[in-house]
Amino acid sequence: MLTYFLALLAGLSLGLLGGGGSILTVPILVYIAKIPAKEAVAMSLAIVGTTTLFGVYNHYKHKNIQFKVALLFGGAAIPGTYLGSYISQFISGTAQLLIFAVIMIIAASFMFKGRTECASSTKSKNIPMTLISGAFVGVMTGLIGVGGRFSYRSGTNVLY
Repeated sequence: MLTYFLALLAGLSLGLLGGGGSILTVPILVYIAKIPAKEAVAMSLAIVGTTTLFGVYNHYKHKNIQFKVALLFGGAAIPGTYLGSYISQFISGTAQLLIFAVIMIIAASFMFKGRTECASSTKSKNIPMTLISGAFVGVMTGLIGVGGRFSYRSGTNVLY
């Protein structure tokens, strides 16, 4: 019952804040539902991916999606995800959880710093950073199941 309650809270966090899905889902699956780390990472991808689909329509309707940026970022993230999932075969579940914890700390520090709004993420100076960020997020997604809300800083611009 606790697992279902925490899953509901994770879903609310994802819907209200637009993030936190895997950061909350993986620990719930590992420590509350007692699912092994490798399976929890894979399950979190499916869970968060499915719940995200429900929020996309509203953002599309309000014209919040920058399709050029999404295609660049996603185009780099997809091969990165394959690479990350390939690498994950060679590391233990414990190592995955350790990497996960480090990423959580880094994400928290960025949240405390705040962010600036993106001026124009499709300007030519941002294209290389968009591709690098996409590849990094893809690797992290395949390796530890997180990455959807990572950002990069390039001057005052942030892709989020």
